[in-house]
Amino acid sequence: MHDRPGAAFAVVVVVVVFVAVNSFLYFGYYSPTTTASTPAPTEATIRTSGNTSVEPATAATPVTALDKAAEAGISETTQTRGAIIDDFNNDGNPDIFLPRHNEKTAHLYTNNDSGHFTEIAQGTFALSDRHGCDAADVNGDGLKDIFCSTGAHGASIPKRNELWVQQPDRTFVDQAEQYGFFDPFSRGRLNTFINADGDNRPDLFIANDAERYDGLPTPNQLFTNQGGTGFRSAPGFGLEREMYYGGLTGNNPSVADLDKDGWQDLLVATRSGLLVYHNEKGNGFTEVAASVGLGLETPVDVTLADLNGDDWPDLIEVLSNELRVFLNTNGTFSSAFSTMRRPLPSYAVSVAAGAVKGNDRPDIYVLRGDDKDANPPDQVYLNNGNGTDFTHMSSIPSTNKGQAEFVAPIDYDGNGLTDFLVLNGAETGAEPEPGPVQLIAFFPASP
Repeated sequence: MHDRPGAAFAVVVVVVVFVAVNSFLYFGYYSPTTTASTPAPTEATIRTSGNTSVEPATAATPVTALDKAAEAGISETTQTRGAIIDDFNNDGNPDIFLPRHNEKTAHLYTNNDSGHFTEIAQGTFALSDRHGCDAADVNGDGLKDIFCSTGAHGASIPKRNELWVQQPDRTFVDQAEQYGFFDPFSRGRLNTFINADGDNRPDLFIANDAERYDGLPTPNQLFTNQGGTGFRSAPGFGLEREMYYGGLTGNNPSVADLDKDGWQDLLVATRSGLLVYHNEKGNGFTEVAASVGLGLETPVDVTLADLNGDDWPDLIEVLSNELRVFLNTNGTFSSAFSTMRRPLPSYAVSVAAGAVKGNDRPDIYVLRGDDKDANPPDQVYLNNGNGTDFTHMSSIPSTNKGQAEFVAPIDYDGNGLTDFLVLNGAETGAEPEPGPVQLIAFFPASP
């Protein structure tokens, strides 16, 4: 401990450092540039959170952004409905499943280890009213399988969900009915795999839209994995609520152990607000958004990432005209950053996080769209290392074609800098306009 004169001196030093750091961040934020970097942290940036001692971020790399979709072999103009980034052939490289929607065939692209993608299983994923999709090894054979919830044309006709089980020869067979996912009448919208009951086998949460032509109930559903041979509806877990998802498209619910009790929790963005379901040790879920400091707004999209290096998942959310960050302290969230006094990410539709600078502090990609005729430029916010302030990076190679729909992180070329798959084929208006698939890649900037 310091004596009182030493403490007074320390206060003066902290104030001087605080003013200097914030002046630097202010002028850095409003100075346009085609490349971006974050200053290497000094001792002044070391802090202690409520969780644990937080070390400075590793040195950041100045970067520039390029659209590499054509070079990577995934460029096309199409309507889209989210995407899955996962390793489907177990070669250690991220692959891409592009579900598409409105009776279109899905595409599965595998990465050849040099950043180029090749479509496989062509013609397998037949025409379907496909909505949200997610991947997991449902039968424990070491191969990733794909689940897609499907719509029912406003509940006007029967439908069937899809479970594409990967075979040893890397082909896929739809076995939804055999696994208990036939579900002909629910209006499937979003979904995510989650270990709900603690048996280390993936269970499945399906968010069904409550709006139906016939007015019948279509609640959300949880299906628990029965030893890898099938799934069983589990209404006793408390997730079967009637919810509205409106124009939400590829933004699936988020899964993480928010309070580090060893059990996965669930976050669901709905048209009436953010729901946070705490896992009661495999016995059910309790909605706790208000008690953990969340759920006061109605976000368009949310994602989770450790923004300050304390090994706790923090929350990033976008409203239509605001980006907000909430830091996690022992399972409780507090507001740490907002763009309300900065250049606003107007018309935000989707958000993703990844370390574009190559250090261990994720940055934020905000995908922007509009319900009129424009598709405004996307925005990237560079993390200052503590998750409390972000620098706006300019010159992201955006497109004004189509309508922004979904963004997801992917280091497609293995260079240690996170890239982003960007989809612009949202179905808005009476005559949806297809949009380009982009791969916004980050590289070290030239000296």
